Amino acid sequence: MSNNYILDNYNITTTLTELSVYIRVMNNISFQSYESTVHLRDINLPFEKRQIYDIICNCFERKPDYDTTITVKNNGITVAFDITFNGAFKTNFSLILPEKKMTEDGNLTISINKIEIEYKKEIEILKSKIEKLEKIIESIGHTTGFMNLKLGETKEINIDNNWNHKGIESIKSFFNLETLTIMNTNNILDNISFQNNSLNKIIFSSWVNNLKSFNGIENLPNLETIEIIGGIGLKSEYPYIKEQFDKVKKLKKVIYRGCSANYLSQKDYIIDYCKKNNIAIEII
Repeated sequence: MSNNYILDNYNITTTLTELSVYIRVMNNISFQSYESTVHLRDINLPFEKRQIYDIICNCFERKPDYDTTITVKNNGITVAFDITFNGAFKTNFSLILPEKKMTEDGNLTISINKIEIEYKKEIEILKSKIEKLEKIIESIGHTTGFMNLKLGETKEINIDNNWNHKGIESIKSFFNLETLTIMNTNNILDNISFQNNSLNKIIFSSWVNNLKSFNGIENLPNLETIEIIGGIGLKSEYPYIKEQFDKVKKLKKVIYRGCSANYLSQKDYIIDYCKKNNIAIEII
């Protein structure tokens, strides 16, 4: 168990082990570092080790009735802990942490400590940006209907194209997405742009004769399978289909599911395209 605190001009790290607690204190101004491993039995308090560790942490957080003071001395610091139990019983103890020098060159040690502090600051900035991004993503979820989906965990998304155009455009944020189903594709997709780098299967579910475009599949670099459910055959008079399919470099299979036999013929442009380009065709 490890905890981090910022107290006055100090960065503090505490770590609980089986028999001891490790404490490291770094001065954010002088970049001097002090640390020690303290055996819990040496702290004269009538409590279990986890309770003593919690007391130390409460003092570094300066919770009500808990306080700590750091005093710099020669080659080390003294950390004084003051506790008031139940608003009446007061007790205190102190720990001495010697200065930690990585080399005999004090300036080099300070430089290394300074780099570490700057690194930790950058980590905190990154964490803050991630938190802001999560809030933005949450707001996007409310807009697109993806409120319960997590970016890194979602493998499959179903979208109703009749109402959720923004949802289609936002799938690029789901970096582990594998399958996208666009239902009710009776609306032409020409005015919708979507992209995703992890998607390997897209399903177009259309029960009316109006699926005329695969706009956007060229922005799916790992797309391997296209499935059409209940759709019509796309004829060669639609000039952009070949251009779109040619840009899908990893396309391996096209599946027709629940489609009437009327248009599953050599005249079907997609079937003809697949046969010419050694792409598997599966009719279910």
